[in-house]
Amino acid sequence: MGTGAQDAASLIVSPPGRAVEIRVGQRKGFSAVLAEAGVAYTWSLDGARSGKGSQFEFRPTPSFVGPHEIAVTAVAGAVAVRHVWVVTVRPVGPPTIVQAVPGDTVVRAPGGEALPFEVRTDAAALTDEVTVRWTLDGTPIGEGPQLVVRAPAGGRHRLRAIASSEYG
Repeated sequence: MGTGAQDAASLIVSPPGRAVEIRVGQRKGFSAVLAEAGVAYTWSLDGARSGKGSQFEFRPTPSFVGPHEIAVTAVAGAVAVRHVWVVTVRPVGPPTIVQAVPGDTVVRAPGGEALPFEVRTDAAALTDEVTVRWTLDGTPIGEGPQLVVRAPAGGRHRLRAIASSEYG
């Protein structure tokens, strides 16, 4: 395989350079062009063959957090050129609770009264789906962004909304 400056210069790659950062769930396109006739392109991810053609798309899942190697090898007759990117995949993190209704942390109500609650969230990634689970005194009582609870009679009780997703 060609390793000289002339060979390496003839392979045009995108993104340029060797270091790439991406977050879980994002898509990143890679491409290569060799100015020769009859070029065959082979792509690998962490040493395993992953595709053919002049383009490759990488969309990492949470299991890919950390460094990875994406390489393309272009072969045309006696010319062979390889380019390697070191791709660092960063975690996305949990969803953000944007608003809780009611906004008070303590709600007082007579026993049996219907109390509506709502949690609005922002996903950490465009492809992320947020799930909201509700518990009352540690016992699961519902799922979804809205919940109506009948106020328990007497004493203090703790209602919690837990927003989670594939990414956190």
